Amino acid sequence: MLTSTQLAEELNLAKNTVLRLANTGKIPCLKLPTARGDFRFDLEAVREVLRQTAVDNAEQGAQE
Repeated sequence: MLTSTQLAEELNLAKNTVLRLANTGKIPCLKLPTARGDFRFDLEAVREVLRQTAVDNAEQGAQE
């Protein structure tokens, strides 16, 4: 399980982008029951969701 900083580095994204995606439910995450509400991420699960989103967007663009 990766922190938001580690996931951002792995995906070459800004940490704030990772946090925004997590907060909006666009990537799978585990929110820790702490006062800060830190997230943890499974790299492969996140990659799969992002891959599927890219495929869906490409298919939708082809239909328009």
